Amino acid sequence: AETRAEFAERSVAKLEKTIDDLEDELYAQKLKYKAISEELDHALNDMTSM
Repeated sequence: AETRAEFAERSVAKLEKTIDDLEDELYAQKLKYKAISEELDHALNDMTSM
């Protein structure tokens, strides 16, 4: 039979992996946002300099 401690340890490991995955996704989205933001800044500068 499985003890509660073993179950809890596995649950914690799964949650830690989920957190790591979410942190990686957040970082990727922040980089994407930064690139889009810079692109919009350049476009706005181009339009205002016409």
